[in-house]
Formats: sequence, structure tokens, C-alpha cells
Amino acid sequence: MEITVVCAIAPKNHENVDFWVLFLIWEVIIMSEKYLLTIDEAAEYFNIGKNKLRDMIKEPCCNFVLFNGKKALIKKNRLESYLDETVYL
Repeated sequence: MEITVVCAIAPKNHENVDFWVLFLIWEVIIMSEKYLLTIDEAAEYFNIGKNKLRDMIKEPCCNFVLFNGKKALIKKNRLESYLDETVYL
């Protein structure tokens, strides 16, 4: 698994840098193993804007969303399959 951190802010004191790097790696691995993602997590994971994701889940044919009350959760594998077959968002 290749992990790329696009934008991150290092701690001001350099004594906690190792812990900080391990935390970032752990966070990426945890997100990759999740079945459901929040809008924020899905936007970060798939590099799609939050507003675009919200527009996509409003479509009647959307099969990758699960609503928990008012909270929308994205089924990661289904969105991945949808994106594999889609040319334009």
C-alpha cells in the first residue's frame, strides 16, 4: 500500500514528529478498512468535493448511500465501483 500525504502541518516542536507521522499512517490505514465513510471522509479518500458528493447522493439512482437518520454515510466499495464505471462527474 502506497501512502501519500498531500498536505499536512508538522508540529511546532520536533520531539513529537515520529508520533505524528505514525498517527497519519494509522489514520490512512483505518480509513481504507472502513465500510462506511462520512461525507468528509469520502471527499478526502476519493478526492471529490463535499458539495459534489452531496449532489450525487441526492440522485434517485444513487446506490452507495446509507442514511442514519439525517446523516449520510457512503458505502465505500459501491462508490468505488460507481467511479470505476464513470467517465465524468
